Amino acid sequence: MAALAAAKIITNKYLRRTQRYLMKASTTIYAGGMVSLDANGLALPASDTATDKGVVGLALQTVTSAASGSYYVECEEGVFLLAGSSLTQAGQGGKVTIVDDQTVGLAAGTTNDITAGILVEYGSATSGWVDIGPAHLI
Repeated sequence: MAALAAAKIITNKYLRRTQRYLMKASTTIYAGGMVSLDANGLALPASDTATDKGVVGLALQTVTSAASGSYYVECEEGVFLLAGSSLTQAGQGGKVTIVDDQTVGLAAGTTNDITAGILVEYGSATSGWVDIGPAHLI
């Protein structure tokens, strides 16, 4: 799939908590998109980029930060039904990686292997329930 260009409604279960993060300057994060932190600890749309620390949650609203970078995005941790790229039953219980801000894949299918979360329930090659939150980044 391609990265989000608009807000998206995501199916979820087992919600835990919300947390807000300071956003990277001049960035748009769409509601329903996976949010990760860059090397400076600033929120941005999740992507398969070497400096990405991993997914901390899904955005609750669409936010575009100003050039000053003084905006926050509120994120939700939990288990979400996400789009997948070449997921397998054998991958269940293991880490999945970021493909883009709405898609996860297995480590062998991405370039930088940045953690998105844990595949807790395999749905198909193109979808699965993923446990997302900063605890999986340790």
